[in-house]
Amino acid sequence: MTDGYDLSRRKVLAGLGTIGVAGAAAGAGTTAYFSDGETFEDNSVQAGTFSMDVELLDLDGAVDQDGMGPDEDDWYGEADGDSGLVGAPIQIGDLKPGDTYRFCWCIRVYDNPGVVRAFVPSDSVTNQTGAEAGVVDADDIHDIDSNDEFETLLGSEHVTVEKDLYVCEVEEDELVGDKLKETVSYEPDQGGDYDWDGGLGNFVSSLWDEENSRQDGVPIGSHDGVGHRADGNLDQGRADYVLIGDDGDGNPVDGADYPAVAVCAEISVAEEAGNELQGAQLGFDLEFLAEQARHNDYPFAGMATRPRVDEIPWDDPAELPIPDPYW
Repeated sequence: MTDGYDLSRRKVLAGLGTIGVAGAAAGAGTTAYFSDGETFEDNSVQAGTFSMDVELLDLDGAVDQDGMGPDEDDWYGEADGDSGLVGAPIQIGDLKPGDTYRFCWCIRVYDNPGVVRAFVPSDSVTNQTGAEAGVVDADDIHDIDSNDEFETLLGSEHVTVEKDLYVCEVEEDELVGDKLKETVSYEPDQGGDYDWDGGLGNFVSSLWDEENSRQDGVPIGSHDGVGHRADGNLDQGRADYVLIGDDGDGNPVDGADYPAVAVCAEISVAEEAGNELQGAQLGFDLEFLAEQARHNDYPFAGMATRPRVDEIPWDDPAELPIPDPYW
């Protein structure tokens, strides 16, 4: 009898299975297709930059004290090490009736279009009468009967402010850039209900970062309004604002209106101002903030204290649930 293999059906199938696996592996190693490849090397992503400089301009005739005042040649302070701020603070020590003071800040944003907001922190304001400051006393002033008759600079009806916006171009200490907006005047309130109801008081409170500010959250160029951009309507719309951006060579970057703008405030003290203003002292900080304009439909919205209703057209004040004084 010829010797044979004892192969059960299970063993045969198992053996065939092993052969099948080996065959599949061999097939994978020998298959080929036409192919090609390209490599893009040295890819990188870098965040852009965004910065702002603000310069208090030392312009001819900024302080007019009739050629007799000590502040005409000595009002311009020096910055205290902040590289983005040049010429600060303003130092006036001898304000008198008939004086005028015109201060201009040149604001320049670099690299990308930006929106800039100026504001006065409420906790930075000190506003005292001469008596409160301990400088004068009614007993020493012939036409003042009581210390209660002295006035503060923010409350005086004899101190007014006019605000203007220009392209920031300076030649020989003169601001020569085009005027961009109509002059905004800050006159005294007639009601006399508030401590800050003078013209200067209305100007400072318009930049105040508290609830009763008329402008909190509103960018420069929007003298009155809610700060929503309306392209091509800078000289008409209340809620327009300026996009500022400098390419480093004094030209506007793509998307910017101007490389730099100058905000000017002219403070006038009427000749009719009396002894009530003697010794009055005022101090406050003026701060500037910049935000990128890109993807930013409502700049500084997080700083605004009044309501924002997106479904209502922002260019129609009559439709907004905001009291008239905000407009």
